[in-house]
Amino acid sequence: MAETKDLGMILDAKIPIIVIESPDERRVMALLLRFAIHRGLSFYEWSVTRGLHLGGFGTAPEKGGELTEPQELLQHIAARRGPALYALCDFHPYIVDEPKNVRYLKDIALEFENLENTVVLISHELQVPRDLGRLTASFDLRLPPAPKSKRPSCPPDTLPHRAATA
Repeated sequence: MAETKDLGMILDAKIPIIVIESPDERRVMALLLRFAIHRGLSFYEWSVTRGLHLGGFGTAPEKGGELTEPQELLQHIAARRGPALYALCDFHPYIVDEPKNVRYLKDIALEFENLENTVVLISHELQVPRDLGRLTASFDLRLPPAPKSKRPSCPPDTLPHRAATA
């Protein structure tokens, strides 16, 4: 699949922040987990409702479920050595007009060679702040095509008509 190859190239290029826009969060997580396993990376998932938790394998994060606040999460990532893949779901509201969070992401990205942590921002739509532009790669995971119906379709003029009852 071409999109799997494209995402693999982005990860192999060691770009510290990846933005994935997709309405299919489960599919994105499954894809990221496959990449983490294949590359021997710890894999963590975060959402504001569940906090940080182990998404596949690696060392369970200390206080992971307690890390529901974006700044605390970013501090945690900045203080941990990888290699690890951190999938942050619906993080877009926390970088709009949030200069401290943007700075934390930038610090994590600039320390990539030492930390080896890749942050993946997953959302249905996300505008990357200009400060992070050169440190970020965007990836659009499209929904798979809808399965074709196995029922033969009938042109409207060939459908059976019902007689009106009085």
